[in-house]
Amino acid sequence: MRSRVSAAIDTQLEDLLVAWARRRWPALRLMTTRWIRPAARPAAIRLRRLLSAAALILVATIGLIVAMLAILT
Repeated sequence: MRSRVSAAIDTQLEDLLVAWARRRWPALRLMTTRWIRPAARPAAIRLRRLLSAAALILVATIGLIVAMLAILT
């Protein structure tokens, strides 16, 4: 079961993806958001996982650099 935080992030990412798709393809403005959202849901989940992994890698790298500087000084 997904946590509420993940669900909230997925909802925000879905909104962003729908808005981006509507700006990119004007024909989608004729469709309601309710119809576009199911197509954006898998992309939002993949994007959340990618951003989470990138944030983890960034934090680990910064932590390693800080630890190395602390050891060497």
